[in-house]
Amino acid sequence: MSERISAAAIRLPTGVVVSVRPPLRHHDCFQAARAQGIMFGEMHGGEQGFVTSEGRFVGRCDALPIAQTAGQIVGKTQPEDKLFSEDMW
Repeated sequence: MSERISAAAIRLPTGVVVSVRPPLRHHDCFQAARAQGIMFGEMHGGEQGFVTSEGRFVGRCDALPIAQTAGQIVGKTQPEDKLFSEDMW
């Protein structure tokens, strides 16, 4: 089975990855981080992306071909070169 996109996620500048289960979105990742006691300032400079079925964090650009290959795109939003959770669920 090929790698798939499993969840929306953010990677904080510290390297900590916070993810949420589908159909939750990136804003939910920020709420989950705050619920874990992570302050907004600690999130500044983080990266939005996804966690894959292999447990890897991938940015929006790297996530797009994974989701396309796995047939996970239900409708593509702009920009065309980046994956958004809205494209999938």
